Amino acid sequence: MKLTAFFSIARDLTRVKFFKKKIPMTFSWVVTYRCNLSCKYCGYWREKTEELSTGQIFLILDGIKDAGGRWISFTAGEPLMRDH
Repeated sequence: MKLTAFFSIARDLTRVKFFKKKIPMTFSWVVTYRCNLSCKYCGYWREKTEELSTGQIFLILDGIKDAGGRWISFTAGEPLMRDH
């Protein structure tokens, strides 16, 4: 981890702990429901929804960063099935 990233995280944690500022630290995001598998225990691949464009995704990622997000996990379908 770069030293600047460490100090940035430490600054945000200090704001949360001592100044009671609410900063979202983690995000979980369903990028796509598409999947190249059809697992019986998972129903995500059955969902038929429209996906966000690449531009919309970058806007959301910028918003997460601006909100103080530090970690993001991708869940649901297979994100690498997107064309871009």
